[in-house]
Amino acid sequence: MHLKAIRQRMRARTWWVRMIDGDHALWYDPPEKRVALCYIAGQIAAMWNVARDPLLTELTLGWDDAANQSTWTTWMAPPEDPPREVTTVNVNILNSGLPGGGGNFSFNI
Repeated sequence: MHLKAIRQRMRARTWWVRMIDGDHALWYDPPEKRVALCYIAGQIAAMWNVARDPLLTELTLGWDDAANQSTWTTWMAPPEDPPREVTTVNVNILNSGLPGGGGNFSFNI
């Protein structure tokens, strides 16, 4: 299940800081990169603790190798889900000995 679906099912509000190319322990090479990203993540958490908007719940934190520094976005609203295509199912009951046999029905999912 995608994280967005899990967040929508939760009762508590959630905020998500997406770490680009980071694993669960933030093992970046070189270590200076990890320290810099953890420092910025701490700064972001401190600012979030002071003021947060319940509609803006996602932020992306990453590293710019060319500039050799961390990059991050502002807090953003989660993207809207694209509209789902409707699927129509047609059922034909051929056995007239069954209840409803010889008939058909359709439904959309």
